Amino acid sequence: MRRETWASLLLGVLVWISFYRVLSCDFIRYDDDVFITGNPHLKNGLTPESVLWAFSAEFLFDSAHANLWVPLTLISHAIDVTLYGLNPAGHHLTSLLLHTVNTILLFYLLYRSTSAFWPSVLAAVLFAVHPQRVESVAWITERKDVLSATFGFLSIGCYGLYVRRAGWVWYLFSIGAFFLSLLSKPMLVTLPVLLLALDYWPLRRFGVPAGASSASSNRWSALCFEKIPFLLLSLIIGVINAYGQSYQHQTSPWILHILRMLGLDVVPGHSESGTSLGYGVLAILAYLRFWIWPHPLSLVYPPPTPAPGPVILAAVLTAVLTVWVLSQRSRRPYLAVGWIWFVIILLPVIGIELLALADRYTYVSHIGLNVMLAWGLSDLVRSFPRLGRPIASAATGVGMGLCALVWIQTGYWKDSFTLFQRSIDVTENNWKLQNGLGSEWFLRGDRPAALAHYRESVRINPQYAQAHFNLGSTLVLEGDTPAGLKHLFRSIELDPFGRAAHDRLSVILMAEGRVDLAVYHHNEAERIRALTELDY
Repeated sequence: MRRETWASLLLGVLVWISFYRVLSCDFIRYDDDVFITGNPHLKNGLTPESVLWAFSAEFLFDSAHANLWVPLTLISHAIDVTLYGLNPAGHHLTSLLLHTVNTILLFYLLYRSTSAFWPSVLAAVLFAVHPQRVESVAWITERKDVLSATFGFLSIGCYGLYVRRAGWVWYLFSIGAFFLSLLSKPMLVTLPVLLLALDYWPLRRFGVPAGASSASSNRWSALCFEKIPFLLLSLIIGVINAYGQSYQHQTSPWILHILRMLGLDVVPGHSESGTSLGYGVLAILAYLRFWIWPHPLSLVYPPPTPAPGPVILAAVLTAVLTVWVLSQRSRRPYLAVGWIWFVIILLPVIGIELLALADRYTYVSHIGLNVMLAWGLSDLVRSFPRLGRPIASAATGVGMGLCALVWIQTGYWKDSFTLFQRSIDVTENNWKLQNGLGSEWFLRGDRPAALAHYRESVRINPQYAQAHFNLGSTLVLEGDTPAGLKHLFRSIELDPFGRAAHDRLSVILMAEGRVDLAVYHHNEAERIRALTELDY
C-alpha cells in the first residue's frame, strides 16, 4: 500500500508539473465560444433549466453546437460556471483535476489486475504526460474526453472487482459507470469488445481444461452474453449521436447506411463523400507515429488525399502488425490485448470527414500501446536482467522529455491566436485554421490581415464554404460589395443549407434594393431554420 501511495503521489506531481501552465490559458474561439462562453443555456450556471436543456434533444440537433449528446459534460460546464463564472482558470482547473484522477485510476487498474508494479507505473506515466494529452486537458470544450475517461476507467475497475469477487453489485456498478461515460462522450462505445479482450488478459477468464472444446465454447458464449447490457447501451447512445452528427455532415457513409436501415433519415443535402477506408488505415499508422514521435502537433490536421500506393502499404503494414501481435497471444497476451485496445477505441472516429485525425482521439486509445511497451520491456528485463538499469534510466529520461514537451505544447494553448498560428506553422495547406486566424484578425479590428487569411483559405480549398462566407462578408464591410456577394453566393452553392449565408445575403440584397432576391434568401433561411430546429 505504501508503494502504491508513493506511485500515486509521483504521478500526480508529474501531471501538475507538466500541465500547470494550462491554468493561465484562455478560452479558445474554436467551439469554446459557442459551447461555453456564448452558450445562453449556461450563463446562469447550474439550474434546473440548464440540466433539462443538457438532457434534451435540442442540444443534439442545434447546429451551433457539437451535435453530440453529452449531458454530463454540459452539466460539468454548468457547475464550473456556477463556481468560477467565465474565468477560464477555474474551468481549466477542473479538467486538470480530472486528468490527474484518470492517471491515478489507470495506474490502480493496471496494477490491481496484473500485480506488475513497474510496468503499471510506466504505462500510467506514458498516458499522463504524452504531448497528445494536451488537447484534451487544455481545450475546455474537450472536457468530454477527460470526464468520459473517468467513468470509463471506473467501469473497467468495477468490472474487474466483479470478476475477482463474483459480486453482481460490482457488475451493475460497471454498467452504470459505463452509461455515465457514454453520457459524457460516446468515445467508449466499443468498450464491450475491450472488456472481452481484457477477459483474455489480464483477467484470464478464457482458461479451460485441455481438450474441453464444449467447455471452451460454453465459456466463450457466457462471456459474450455477459456483455449484452454494455452492447445495448453502446448501440442506443451510438445511434443517437450518429444521427445528431449527420446534421453536421460529419458522419461516414457506412454509419449513414446503418441510420437509414434503422429508418432514421439524415438531414437533406448530406454529403456521402466521407473519408475512405484507405484514409482509415493511414490514420491508424499516423496515430502510431505520433505516439512514437509526438511532434509537431496541431489543433487541426488537414486530411491528405489517399493515394493508392500509400494506402496499400499502410493496409499491408497494419495487417502484418495485427497478425504478428495476435500470433503472440499465448506467450505475450499483452501485445494482442494492447493492440486491440488501441484499434478498437479508435474505430468509432476513424473515417469521420475532416476529423479522421485529432490528438484528442488518442486520450484513451494510446493506453493500449503503452501497455504493449511497458509489459514488453518487463519481459525483456526478465529475459536479460542486465538490461534492467539501462532500461530504467532510458524510461526515466523519456518520461522527463515528455514532461518538457507537454510543458512546451501547453504554452501554445495560451489563446486562440497563438494556437491557430502555431498550427498553421507546423502544417501545410491548413485551410480551416487559415480561416480561423482570419477571424482572429477580424476580431482585433485588422480587416486587411483577416482578408489575407480568408483568401489563403479559399485558395487552398476552393470548396470550403465557411471561408467564402467570411471573405464575402468582410469584403462587403470593406466596401467591395460585388466581390463580397460573389463569395457569399459561392458559399451557398457549396453549402445550400448555410443558414447564416442566406441571412447575410437577405440583409445585403435588401440594402442594395434587390427586394425579390432578398426575400427569397430570407425565406430560405427561415426554411432551413424550421428544418433543423425540430419539434421536441
